[in-house]
Amino acid sequence: MAEQSNIQTLINSWNHELASTEEESKDFCLRQCKIAETMLNTEPQKADGIAAALIHFAQHNIGDHDSKLEIEKEALLVRGATLYRLTQYQEALTISSRALDIAKEIGDIKGQSFALNTMGAVAIAQGDYESALHQHTESLALRKSIHDDALMATSLMNIGNVYLALGDLTNALEYFMQSLLLREKINDEHGIGVSLSNIGNVYGIMGDADQAVVYLQKSLASKIATNNKQGQVQTLCDLATQYLSLGDVTKARDHANVALQVAIYLGNIDGEASALHLLGLIETDATEYKYALEYFTHSLTLRTKSGNTRGYVETVLAQCDVFIYLQQYKEALATLDEIQKRTESLQSLTLLRSFHRQYSTVHEHLKNYELALHHARIFHELHERVFNQHSAERLRNLQILHQVESTKKENEIYRLRNIELAHAYQDADTLSRSLSLSNAELNEAIEQLEIINKEKNDIFGIVVHDLRNPLTAITLNVSGALSNSPKLSNGEMVQIFQKIKKNTDRMTQIIKKMVDLFTMESGAMKPIMEQHDLAAIINKVVDNFVPVANEKNISIHIDASTQTFAEVDMILFEEIIDNVLSNAIKFSPHDSKVNIKIFTVEQ
Repeated sequence: MAEQSNIQTLINSWNHELASTEEESKDFCLRQCKIAETMLNTEPQKADGIAAALIHFAQHNIGDHDSKLEIEKEALLVRGATLYRLTQYQEALTISSRALDIAKEIGDIKGQSFALNTMGAVAIAQGDYESALHQHTESLALRKSIHDDALMATSLMNIGNVYLALGDLTNALEYFMQSLLLREKINDEHGIGVSLSNIGNVYGIMGDADQAVVYLQKSLASKIATNNKQGQVQTLCDLATQYLSLGDVTKARDHANVALQVAIYLGNIDGEASALHLLGLIETDATEYKYALEYFTHSLTLRTKSGNTRGYVETVLAQCDVFIYLQQYKEALATLDEIQKRTESLQSLTLLRSFHRQYSTVHEHLKNYELALHHARIFHELHERVFNQHSAERLRNLQILHQVESTKKENEIYRLRNIELAHAYQDADTLSRSLSLSNAELNEAIEQLEIINKEKNDIFGIVVHDLRNPLTAITLNVSGALSNSPKLSNGEMVQIFQKIKKNTDRMTQIIKKMVDLFTMESGAMKPIMEQHDLAAIINKVVDNFVPVANEKNISIHIDASTQTFAEVDMILFEEIIDNVLSNAIKFSPHDSKVNIKIFTVEQ
């Protein structure tokens, strides 16, 4: 009913623009379809609303059969594409199938290829790679027949995506490079950004994270320039993956958090699930297994809702890694048994490789050595099939081909820029002579900048360390509330808001302390030095860390046989003990003890 009401409201808002004749009304509707199409990657929910209203209007207000079919077909094509981006896969498939039937009826080849493209994308998301390959190949043939280079490049890329999902890196690379070269030929900036992302992911799978980051950064810059927000979500997630493999946890977390916020804004459930999956991987890398499992659980809830089989399996496998780290081998084995058929049905070499690696590890720890050896052999066979010498050579050859084609294109650009460069050199020379800053002054300025930069980095590290735990808790609570809001009672929502407020209060206190520190260092504020009982302050800080210590079964022992008074700033002293104790718990093994001894030293 709500959707029907929204449709009617939108149609009513068009009344003053809808013309008196059907032909003019048809033109208006087709223009609205084009407008909705431009919103696919920026405002998919709004685009979906426009497309739904146009379908309804055509069915109930356009009498001419041909005009009705034309409007309905265009609106169905747009709506199928928006529903795919909103991860409503079954609805996207139904809508696109209807569009395909109408396009065939009226002989619209381009419309047929567009519908097949959306259906193929849905098939990839659902793990039906055979159907996906068939639909994208058929779409490519139709686009070749009408000589549409932009659409051909899209189909080539999507065929590459199917091969990438199957773990066939050689074919994936070939199709990605063909797509990129075609897009560069026609200066398709939007498409170039997508192709760069695809190629970066292949480098990542091959283990060349540095090269992957180069391609993915170029892709992200292109997607920002073309306002491709949907594409930004995926590339941010891909960059987070590569930064994590390079050991840069800060950049990995930053990119994953931005991806999460953009995905939530767009209503992109799969993007949100991917970002949560990555945050789980980051916490796993930091041995924060409790947070990791919470992120994975939220991600799996969204994966189930969207019907993304591949994403579901990937997250379950990541969850199993945590079970293995925690030595919960029976839980890991039960989980692997549960997803075995689903994993095998995907026929993805990369997923099967991870699956058999985990199976072998679990059976080895459970002393099932025969089964461990069996799965280890399968793992190594799959590993060789994915990472073979032929794939590496093919990657180098295709990279050289791309560089040659790019060089041909750039030669003309360089020739035309020679005059501009000559003028630029003259301007630079004039500017150089006008500079009054001596070398000594310049060196001194550089040294000061380096000192300031180091101080900035040190302070940033402290802030990130102190804010990470409350920010993680807030992210999990907000994501959980958004995902389960229809099921939560008012009381449960109040509890969630109370948790969020508690953590925001903690962040506010941390930030206030940092501001006080800056003020103190600038000389505007002095520490408040007073006599305090150090044991009382330390006991207060320890009370806050007991729940965290209990998660690792760590006991905290305080040795304070006598009262120890000293002149300290209580707030700053609390912060020092808070940081020391946080690191002690974080880097201590499970089932250990943290000792705190308070004693006096004769001066």
